[in-house]
Amino acid sequence: MSEEPETFTKEEVEAQIEAKETELNTQFKEKEDAFTTEITELKENMAGLDDKDKNFAALRKAKEKAEQDRISLESSFDDKLSTFKKGLLEDKITQAINKVAGNDTEQFKKVKHYFDNFKGDIATDADITEKVNNAAILAGNRVMPQGIGSGFSSGIGSAPVPNTNTVGKLKDPGSRNVAAMLGITDEKLKEHKAI
Repeated sequence: MSEEPETFTKEEVEAQIEAKETELNTQFKEKEDAFTTEITELKENMAGLDDKDKNFAALRKAKEKAEQDRISLESSFDDKLSTFKKGLLEDKITQAINKVAGNDTEQFKKVKHYFDNFKGDIATDADITEKVNNAAILAGNRVMPQGIGSGFSSGIGSAPVPNTNTVGKLKDPGSRNVAAMLGITDEKLKEHKAI
């Protein structure tokens, strides 16, 4: 790979998330305050009129519009925060795959292909490490670096030291059954020298 991805510590990632949440909360609060002010002004204007002249329909309509705007703003905030977090997760995944693949572009593509085909959600850095390790084995990696997840997470131990005689090889039937359950045929395993 010609360009090294930017790496972040856990503290930097948390600081970025907190800064983005603060920014979006401030925007949300400003718009919510504007809507509240608008509703208050409408109510004050209506209070000066005689009972028979009050237009409750207009007041109700303005209130509903302000409520819809508030809901839309909350949804927008949630979408922006979700997109930001997804981007950080993709950076962590790319970083972990780069550690496994080294500077080999083809190996990166193979590991990324197998990683993308795994099912299930990624909730923690340990999930990323486990899936990247499994994808690397399926992609035929011969040597797995120690501590794949240690660059972007605390609390994750080093990866086990592989037996270099069998790393990348799916010798036991259990591993081959798992590969089959993932839809990986024996031909694909042979093609990537995993058996």
